[in-house]
Amino acid sequence: MQLTAAAMWERLKRGVVPTALLAIGISAPGCDTMIADRMVIRAPATPPEQKAESDQVVALIHETLIASKLEMMRESRGIETWRWKGDKPPGFTVTVQRLGDEVQVRLAQDLYGPTGPSDEYEALKAALRKAARERFGKESVRFE
Repeated sequence: MQLTAAAMWERLKRGVVPTALLAIGISAPGCDTMIADRMVIRAPATPPEQKAESDQVVALIHETLIASKLEMMRESRGIETWRWKGDKPPGFTVTVQRLGDEVQVRLAQDLYGPTGPSDEYEALKAALRKAARERFGKESVRFE
């Protein structure tokens, strides 16, 4: 029995299309959602005899991270890595880096299925924003 090109194409479509749909259906619920934010804080300029403002920004960030029960994991090449792990996933990581007169804070929630930001993640993000704006002014804080 010899198959024509059209018959072969029909058989191929009957096998490939259902298989592709099945693969998509199985994998879709397991997709991870990437949750991440970056905040940049630029403290107002100060006279040379005063302590560097970036030190004050970093101190404020440390206070907020410690109050939110994060632990410093390591510091390497000027980047601090902080970690929050609760009783239930997902956890999240925060990195703090000085870049000139700015301090960048990156929040990244662990990949954990098709969920949105956890309550803890949102609470920390709000606490960092509020503390920085109250201390350094709204114009000194931006999210990217």
